[in-house]
Amino acid sequence: DAAQTELTKAHTQTRLAVDHFVASVDTVARDPRLTQALITQDAQLLASAQSLAATMLPSPTRVRLVSPGSAIRETEGTPAISFAQIEMIRSAESGRPPRPEVHKTPKGTFLSIVKPLREGDRVIGTLYAAFEP
Repeated sequence: DAAQTELTKAHTQTRLAVDHFVASVDTVARDPRLTQALITQDAQLLASAQSLAATMLPSPTRVRLVSPGSAIRETEGTPAISFAQIEMIRSAESGRPPRPEVHKTPKGTFLSIVKPLREGDRVIGTLYAAFEP
């Protein structure tokens, strides 16, 4: 029936959008400038790398480079980084990249994606990105 067809079409479009965001974050997470910034822990280099990541991604609402163990709640900004996002970051830090998650907030619905950044086999930080799908 027509309603089911429209629902299937909407689901397919959403899945394609999520896949596009995930692929974009995967690509950016492999950029050596991000890992270099995390290795050096230079504040200016980290800020520059975070800004670079934001420009490389398709219209993110928020981007963070996070050193291991340093994820904290951030209530300013959209979306806020809450306990759900911190748990995603911790999972990635331990080498288990979490699945993308959708978080509904009073400011909208956001897709959160977290990827570990590695130097060899060692996780040296994470890339957190949020999108408004």
